[in-house]
Amino acid sequence: MKSLTVVSYNIHKGVSAIKRTPSINDIALSMQSLAPDIICLQEVVGETKKISLKNSVFTANPKITSDIEKNFDSVESDNLIKPNKKLSQYAIIAGNDYLTQCYGKNAEKKNGHHHGNALISSLKIKKWCNLNISTNKFEQRGCLHGEFEFSRETAKSQSLHALCVHLDLLERGRMRQLHYIIEYIESEISREDPLVLAGDFNDWNDQATRILSSHLGVKEVFLDLFGSHALTFPSRLPLLKLDRIYTRGLIASYARVLNEPIWRSRSDHVPIVAVFNQQ
Repeated sequence: MKSLTVVSYNIHKGVSAIKRTPSINDIALSMQSLAPDIICLQEVVGETKKISLKNSVFTANPKITSDIEKNFDSVESDNLIKPNKKLSQYAIIAGNDYLTQCYGKNAEKKNGHHHGNALISSLKIKKWCNLNISTNKFEQRGCLHGEFEFSRETAKSQSLHALCVHLDLLERGRMRQLHYIIEYIESEISREDPLVLAGDFNDWNDQATRILSSHLGVKEVFLDLFGSHALTFPSRLPLLKLDRIYTRGLIASYARVLNEPIWRSRSDHVPIVAVFNQQ
């Protein structure tokens, strides 16, 4: 693979921010027209209150009582259960064009409805896990990690790691979550493997990049290319730089905010896209 296209998008549970009208089908059509290699989704609905997806391999979410409890299982392609497209928003977005769909449940309501993060990719997945990084009872947050097969010119076979995150609104919680993620990456991911860390960081005061860069050696693509993080929230008039795509072992050649009118009406965030070349 000569290049890799990554999109990160908080889809606001598939409803528009202002009129609260369903937007998931429009999101799916537009995303499929972009044809990215990896899609990192936050606030994606994985189950309705009426019908359960409990038999789907994608709904596993280990409860974490210590700082980090890992459930990193190999996933064989013929064991993957394809979710019912009428139920899961990530399956609607993936359509029939994507090989991999992984879902990590973060928050669950009393009526059975739940949402979380999702990874959708044209790359074949080797294994995946979902980390519960919640720091308080009001915000259920997660970090979804997928390890994908990825060919590079300098190696016969190598993995690419994509982590999709959604962090707390409060700074104290975000700081703890960043250090959870750093500890996990340092212990589980080789520095020889390319890494993409993307999602909604809720980084109101611009602390995440300094911390992640100093510990992990990652670069944020918009800051690296343009000298500033992308404005992504609120979608109608983006004023805050909340969404990020960090990388290590890849070179960003292109990045932009998808802030055209059709995107601004579909969620409270606008998506960001980046194209990478091999380092």
